[in-house]
Amino acid sequence: AFHLVLGAPGCGKSFLVTDMAMMMARCAADPEHPREWFGLRVKPTGVVYIAAEGQEDFVFRLKAWWQAERLLEDFQMPFYLVPRPVDLRSELAQTADLVEEIKHISALYQAQFDAPVELVIVDTVNRSLAGGDDAKADVIGAFVKNCTALRDQCGVAVVGIHHLPKADGATDPRGHSSLKGDNDGQWLVRQGGGGAPNTWPITRLKVAGHNQHFVGSFE
Repeated sequence: AFHLVLGAPGCGKSFLVTDMAMMMARCAADPEHPREWFGLRVKPTGVVYIAAEGQEDFVFRLKAWWQAERLLEDFQMPFYLVPRPVDLRSELAQTADLVEEIKHISALYQAQFDAPVELVIVDTVNRSLAGGDDAKADVIGAFVKNCTALRDQCGVAVVGIHHLPKADGATDPRGHSSLKGDNDGQWLVRQGGGGAPNTWPITRLKVAGHNQHFVGSFE
Protein backbone atom coordinates (compact mmCIF):
# COMPACT_ATOMS: atom_id res chain seq x y z
CA ALA A 1 0.00 0.00 0.00
CA PHE A 2 1.02 3.63 -0.54
CA HIS A 3 -0.57 6.06 1.92
CA LEU A 4 -0.22 9.77 2.66
CA VAL A 5 -0.35 11.51 6.02
CA LEU A 6 -1.37 15.12 5.44
CA GLY A 7 -1.49 18.24 7.55
CA ALA A 8 -0.54 21.86 7.98
CA PRO A 9 2.97 22.78 9.15
CA GLY A 10 3.41 22.15 12.86
CA CYS A 11 0.23 20.08 13.25
CA GLY A 12 2.07 17.04 14.58
CA LYS A 13 1.92 14.72 11.58
CA SER A 14 5.56 13.63 11.89
CA PHE A 15 5.15 13.10 15.65
CA LEU A 16 2.10 10.93 15.00
CA VAL A 17 3.77 8.73 12.39
CA THR A 18 6.99 8.45 14.41
CA ASP A 19 5.07 7.34 17.49
CA MET A 20 3.16 4.72 15.49
CA ALA A 21 6.30 3.41 13.79
CA MET A 22 8.31 3.23 17.01
CA MET A 23 5.51 1.36 18.74
CA MET A 24 5.35 -1.18 15.89
CA ALA A 25 9.10 -1.73 16.16
CA ARG A 26 9.00 -1.95 19.95
CA CYS A 27 6.28 -4.62 19.84
CA ALA A 28 8.45 -6.58 17.40
CA ALA A 29 11.36 -6.47 19.86
CA ASP A 30 9.30 -7.11 23.00
CA PRO A 31 6.58 -9.77 22.57
CA GLU A 32 5.31 -9.00 26.09
CA HIS A 33 4.54 -5.36 25.32
CA PRO A 34 0.83 -4.60 24.76
CA ARG A 35 0.15 -4.51 21.03
CA GLU A 36 -1.97 -1.40 21.14
CA TRP A 37 -1.69 2.16 19.84
CA PHE A 38 -4.51 4.59 20.69
CA GLY A 39 -6.89 1.68 20.97
CA LEU A 40 -5.81 0.09 17.69
CA ARG A 41 -4.08 -3.26 17.41
CA VAL A 42 -0.40 -2.93 16.50
CA LYS A 43 1.29 -5.18 13.97
CA PRO A 44 4.87 -5.84 15.13
CA THR A 45 7.25 -5.14 12.28
CA GLY A 46 10.57 -3.71 11.24
CA VAL A 47 10.50 -0.07 10.14
CA VAL A 48 12.66 2.09 7.88
CA TYR A 49 12.20 5.83 8.45
CA ILE A 50 13.62 8.24 5.83
CA ALA A 51 14.13 11.56 7.62
CA ALA A 52 14.73 13.75 4.59
CA GLU A 53 14.64 17.00 6.56
CA GLY A 54 15.40 18.18 10.09
CA GLN A 55 17.62 15.19 10.82
CA GLU A 56 19.15 16.59 14.02
CA ASP A 57 15.73 17.53 15.38
CA PHE A 58 14.44 14.08 14.50
CA VAL A 59 17.16 12.40 16.55
CA PHE A 60 16.08 14.47 19.57
CA ARG A 61 12.51 13.29 19.02
CA LEU A 62 13.63 9.68 19.05
CA LYS A 63 15.59 10.21 22.26
CA ALA A 64 12.57 11.89 23.88
CA TRP A 65 10.35 8.95 22.86
CA TRP A 66 12.91 6.52 24.26
CA GLN A 67 12.95 8.34 27.60
CA ALA A 68 9.16 8.66 27.72
CA GLU A 69 8.88 4.89 27.26
CA ARG A 70 11.50 4.34 30.00
CA LEU A 71 13.61 2.14 27.77
CA LEU A 72 17.18 1.25 28.63
CA GLU A 73 19.84 2.81 26.43
CA ASP A 74 20.96 -0.57 25.15
CA PHE A 75 17.43 -1.73 24.24
CA GLN A 76 17.35 -2.75 20.59
CA MET A 77 14.40 -2.82 18.25
CA PRO A 78 13.95 -3.06 14.45
CA PHE A 79 13.78 0.64 13.68
CA TYR A 80 16.23 1.91 11.04
CA LEU A 81 16.77 5.62 10.45
CA VAL A 82 17.91 6.93 7.06
CA PRO A 83 19.14 10.41 8.12
CA ARG A 84 19.43 11.92 4.66
CA PRO A 85 17.29 13.03 1.73
CA VAL A 86 16.69 10.37 -0.91
CA ASP A 87 15.90 11.44 -4.48
CA LEU A 88 12.67 9.60 -5.31
CA ARG A 89 12.04 11.61 -8.43
CA SER A 90 14.88 11.80 -10.91
CA GLU A 91 17.60 9.41 -9.79
CA LEU A 92 16.56 5.83 -10.49
CA ALA A 93 19.93 4.71 -9.16
CA GLN A 94 19.11 6.14 -5.72
CA THR A 95 15.83 4.24 -5.63
CA ALA A 96 17.63 1.03 -6.63
CA ASP A 97 20.24 1.62 -3.91
CA LEU A 98 17.49 2.28 -1.37
CA VAL A 99 15.74 -0.95 -2.34
CA GLU A 100 18.95 -2.90 -1.70
CA GLU A 101 19.52 -1.08 1.61
CA ILE A 102 16.00 -1.90 2.79
CA LYS A 103 16.34 -5.54 1.74
CA HIS A 104 19.63 -5.82 3.64
CA ILE A 105 18.18 -4.28 6.81
CA SER A 106 15.07 -6.41 6.49
CA ALA A 107 17.15 -9.59 6.40
CA LEU A 108 19.04 -8.51 9.52
CA TYR A 109 15.82 -7.75 11.37
CA GLN A 110 14.33 -11.04 10.27
CA ALA A 111 17.30 -12.86 11.75
CA GLN A 112 17.46 -10.86 14.99
CA PHE A 113 13.80 -10.13 15.74
CA ASP A 114 11.88 -12.45 13.41
CA ALA A 115 10.41 -9.21 12.06
CA PRO A 116 11.35 -8.10 8.53
CA VAL A 117 10.83 -4.53 7.39
CA GLU A 118 7.21 -4.07 6.34
CA LEU A 119 6.87 -0.30 6.71
CA VAL A 120 8.85 2.50 5.02
CA ILE A 121 8.14 6.14 5.89
CA VAL A 122 9.12 9.07 3.66
CA ASP A 123 9.34 12.33 5.62
CA THR A 124 8.64 14.46 3.70
CA VAL A 125 7.34 13.99 0.16
CA ASN A 126 8.50 17.47 -0.83
CA ARG A 127 12.12 16.91 0.23
CA SER A 128 12.17 13.62 -1.68
CA LEU A 129 11.31 15.34 -4.96
CA ALA A 130 14.90 16.64 -5.31
CA GLY A 131 13.77 20.19 -5.99
CA GLY A 132 10.98 19.16 -8.35
CA ASP A 133 7.69 21.06 -8.45
CA ASP A 134 4.94 19.02 -6.81
CA ALA A 135 2.39 20.77 -9.03
CA LYS A 136 3.77 19.04 -12.14
CA ALA A 137 2.38 15.70 -13.27
CA ASP A 138 5.74 14.29 -14.39
CA VAL A 139 7.37 15.05 -11.03
CA ILE A 140 4.61 13.45 -8.98
CA GLY A 141 4.34 10.59 -11.45
CA ALA A 142 8.03 9.76 -11.02
CA PHE A 143 7.74 9.98 -7.22
CA VAL A 144 4.76 7.63 -7.11
CA LYS A 145 6.52 5.24 -9.49
CA ASN A 146 9.55 5.05 -7.22
CA CYS A 147 7.41 4.59 -4.10
CA THR A 148 5.61 1.80 -5.92
CA ALA A 149 8.99 0.23 -6.69
CA LEU A 150 9.86 0.32 -2.98
CA ARG A 151 6.51 -1.25 -2.15
CA ASP A 152 6.68 -4.03 -4.71
CA GLN A 153 10.38 -4.90 -4.60
CA CYS A 154 10.71 -4.78 -0.82
CA GLY A 155 7.25 -6.05 0.10
CA VAL A 156 6.49 -3.05 2.30
CA ALA A 157 3.83 -0.45 2.91
CA VAL A 158 5.03 3.08 2.07
CA VAL A 159 3.76 6.12 3.96
CA GLY A 160 4.58 9.61 2.69
CA ILE A 161 4.23 12.66 4.94
CA HIS A 162 3.05 15.68 2.96
CA HIS A 163 1.57 19.14 3.29
CA LEU A 164 -1.87 20.50 2.53
CA PRO A 165 -2.54 23.42 0.19
CA LYS A 166 -2.77 26.79 1.93
CA ALA A 167 -6.49 27.10 1.16
CA ASP A 168 -8.75 26.93 4.21
CA GLY A 169 -10.54 23.64 4.61
CA ALA A 170 -8.26 21.74 2.23
CA THR A 171 -8.22 17.98 2.77
CA ASP A 172 -6.29 16.70 -0.27
CA PRO A 173 -2.50 16.76 -0.77
CA ARG A 174 -0.73 19.82 -2.06
CA GLY A 175 0.41 19.62 -5.65
CA HIS A 176 -0.74 17.76 -8.72
CA SER A 177 -4.07 15.94 -8.45
CA SER A 178 -2.48 12.63 -9.48
CA LEU A 179 -0.92 12.39 -6.01
CA LYS A 180 -4.44 11.90 -4.65
CA GLY A 181 -5.51 9.59 -7.44
CA ASP A 182 -2.49 7.31 -7.15
CA ASN A 183 -2.46 6.69 -3.40
CA ASP A 184 -4.30 4.00 -1.47
CA GLY A 185 -5.34 6.14 1.47
CA GLN A 186 -5.03 9.52 3.17
CA TRP A 187 -4.83 10.49 6.83
CA LEU A 188 -5.60 14.11 7.71
CA VAL A 189 -3.94 15.33 10.90
CA ARG A 190 -5.84 18.20 12.52
CA GLN A 191 -4.32 20.09 15.42
CA GLY A 192 -6.60 20.40 18.43
CA GLY A 193 -7.10 23.75 20.15
CA GLY A 194 -8.17 24.90 23.58
CA GLY A 195 -7.02 21.69 25.22
CA ALA A 196 -8.75 19.46 22.69
CA PRO A 197 -6.77 16.49 21.35
CA ASN A 198 -5.44 16.21 17.83
CA THR A 199 -7.53 14.13 15.46
CA TRP A 200 -6.50 12.12 12.44
CA PRO A 201 -9.45 10.94 10.35
CA ILE A 202 -8.82 8.65 7.41
CA THR A 203 -10.33 10.76 4.65
CA ARG A 204 -9.67 8.35 1.80
CA LEU A 205 -9.33 4.59 1.73
CA LYS A 206 -9.30 3.09 -1.73
CA VAL A 207 -9.75 -0.56 -0.84
CA ALA A 208 -12.31 -0.55 1.95
CA GLY A 209 -14.57 2.07 0.39
CA HIS A 210 -15.47 3.73 3.68
CA ASN A 211 -14.00 6.24 6.12
CA GLN A 212 -12.79 5.55 9.62
CA HIS A 213 -12.12 8.16 12.28
CA PHE A 214 -9.47 7.98 15.00
CA VAL A 215 -8.88 10.48 17.80
CA GLY A 216 -5.76 10.91 19.90
CA SER A 217 -3.62 13.44 21.69
CA PHE A 218 0.09 14.15 21.99
CA GLU A 219 0.49 14.63 25.74
